[in-house]
Amino acid sequence: MAEFLPDNPLARILDAPEFTAIVPVGARLSSELVDEICANAGAVELRIDQMQPCSDAFIERERLRFGSMPVLATIRSKEEAGNWVGSVDEKLDLFRQMLPYVDGIDVELHSAALTGTVELAKERDRIVIASSHHFDGTTALTFSQLEYRYHMAMEAGVD
Repeated sequence: MAEFLPDNPLARILDAPEFTAIVPVGARLSSELVDEICANAGAVELRIDQMQPCSDAFIERERLRFGSMPVLATIRSKEEAGNWVGSVDEKLDLFRQMLPYVDGIDVELHSAALTGTVELAKERDRIVIASSHHFDGTTALTFSQLEYRYHMAMEAGVD
């Protein structure tokens, strides 16, 4: 897993033996709800694809609202049930913008931006999660299909 990044707060959460909730956030939340998440979750996932448009200042403000809680950032494409419709280069630029403010990123395994995103994240010692969605349910996937996705992720260098 991510044990090779012991100073990364998200790595500590992901490596913990107990269950930890990572709460997805796709809109600006009230202070009360932010406090509730901070008190009860292990990490927060900023769904940047649902917070468009956003700037460095916006990302920094959102990150600071969660204090020392580990933050994961995601830019989910339309094909993977998200709202992102920009180009691969725009997605890489947005990930580059976010990296100073987050502990990890989540990028789709089948994204054309995967390799570039992994490289950007590793330069800053950030965790990279590769998502692979199958909306008919995982029971429709064979073991060999799941294994193939796993090996694709490992070859791409994700955590």
